Order: sequence, then structure tokens, then C-alpha cells
Amino acid sequence: MASDASSSSSRSRRLLVPLAVMGAAAAIAVGSGASFTSTTSSAPNVVTAGAFSQTNTAEGSAIFTLDAAMPGDTTTGTATVTNTGDFAGEFTLVESDDTTTFPAGTLDLVVTDTTDSASPVEVYNGDLGGLESQTLGTIAPEESRTYTFDVTFDEAAGNDAQGAQASAAYTWNAVQTS
Repeated sequence: MASDASSSSSRSRRLLVPLAVMGAAAAIAVGSGASFTSTTSSAPNVVTAGAFSQTNTAEGSAIFTLDAAMPGDTTTGTATVTNTGDFAGEFTLVESDDTTTFPAGTLDLVVTDTTDSASPVEVYNGDLGGLESQTLGTIAPEESRTYTFDVTFDEAAGNDAQGAQASAAYTWNAVQTS
């Protein structure tokens, strides 16, 4: 019976040794990274907000001046507005900080869009100090428009206009449309 136990143990070893060797080999193969892998990636993705801005050639300066005016005198000034932003905008012209001691109807302001000199478009015609807000339309990115301001001291002004003074500032406002 001792030889049966010895023979059974020997058979078990013969069976266990190859199984252990195969298990170790499998563990080494899996643990060694023998499988293929692959990855891809995109370039960095960027989101940038656009800008909406404008410039005008009269920024910080007077568009026109008329000193020591006599009845019948006229002065002219121009300002070019450019949409420097990334979007079209709806533009308006607003007169502000206006003060006048001229009698009504004696100091006339005419604002004209003279971008196309062959087809000027009158934007405003009335008393200096009377322009509240005037729609100028849509201006596309990088588009410019030129506005001419003509101020005339009425020829028929009487003595009550002597020493009168007037001033006004002009602001272009814009709201993005696209």
C-alpha cells in the first residue's frame, strides 16, 4: 500500500507541475503587455467670443466749429464711422449735451450720409439741439459710413441772436444684429 500512495503522489506531481508551468507562463504573457493598443486624440478645441466695436474719425474731437458767426454763415464737418467688430450692427446717431441760446429756427443742422457721394442720404434736417436719436441702419463688419454735418446760421436772424451760443456732442450707438 505504501507503493500505491507513493505512485499516486508521483502522478499528482506530474500533473501539477505542467499545470503550474502553464499557469505561470499565462500570467507572464498577460502581465508582460503582449497585447497591442492604439489611441488617437484631436488638437486642442478652442472657443473664442467675437467682439463688437466701432471707431469714428471724430472720437474726442469736435466735428464742426463756427466762431464769430454772422447771419448766413455755414460750417461743415465730417465723421466716418467704421464697424470694427465681428458682427453687423444697427447704428443710431444721438445728439447729447446740447445747449443753445439761439432763437428757434436760426441755427440749422443737416446731417447727411455721404458715403456714396453720387447718392447722398439726408439723415436729419432741423434745429441744432433737436436731433434726439436717428436710426442709421445696419453697418456690416469692416464697413464704414461717412456723415457730413452742415450748420447754417439763418440769414434772416435778428439782433436777438447776437452773442448766442450753442454746443452739442454726437454719439454713435450700435446694437449687434447677427
